[in-house]
Amino acid sequence: MSPRLFVAALAAVLLIPSVAARTAIASEGDVECAGFGFDPNAPIAVYEVTQAQKQLNFVKSRSEGPSCPSNAAACRMRAYIMPADVVVVASTRNGFACAGYRGLKGGYTFGWLPAAGLQELTPISNPTAADWVGNWQRAEATIAIKSAPKGQIAISAEGTYGAFVKEMVARGNVRSGTFAATIKPTGDRLTFTDGDEGKATFATDGSCRVRMWLVQATRGKRLIVEDDTQCGGMGMSFTGVYEAK
Repeated sequence: MSPRLFVAALAAVLLIPSVAARTAIASEGDVECAGFGFDPNAPIAVYEVTQAQKQLNFVKSRSEGPSCPSNAAACRMRAYIMPADVVVVASTRNGFACAGYRGLKGGYTFGWLPAAGLQELTPISNPTAADWVGNWQRAEATIAIKSAPKGQIAISAEGTYGAFVKEMVARGNVRSGTFAATIKPTGDRLTFTDGDEGKATFATDGSCRVRMWLVQATRGKRLIVEDDTQCGGMGMSFTGVYEAK
């Protein structure tokens, strides 16, 4: 849950044609923002809150208000994000964007945000193997990337879902996940399946497919990760924004 919010973690997105083309739970013909689907052919997008905003409040979906999402006061939620916060984007609708933001304590909320308060972060062009190297972290997940022979990188990820939820901890119901691969970076993005060695490919059987890329945000370089939710127990996903520690 977000440390600066009255509620759990937050969400956001922007109105951009390339984003609107993505298949997701929320789409141009939809009024609900309930999460992301995984499309092997269309990555999620990444945005950050502009410096012009004091804060950017989330907006309710239609199921929470008959006129929502809109700029009406009745649609405005108390949850908000701040300038330079980075969010992942699923889709857009009429000036509002459906996205997700994970707080420092692991909470993840999906919702609509006004598009005008966001700006796109595009992938760093053709990063070298050294650019990927680091100990990348977000709440409940760590991805270690090390140099490997022949210009490759070795990737190893571990994560949990529910470690900050008292009820799940008490029931012994915290879920975990992992993935690993050793591949040679090419282009702006990495796409691979858990266990790949040398050759990076997407499996066709839904076995822990992962997509990664780097962006330069106001607060520094970020690793963006998207998976197909098949890399661990129910509810476990590595999708999100990672900082080098």
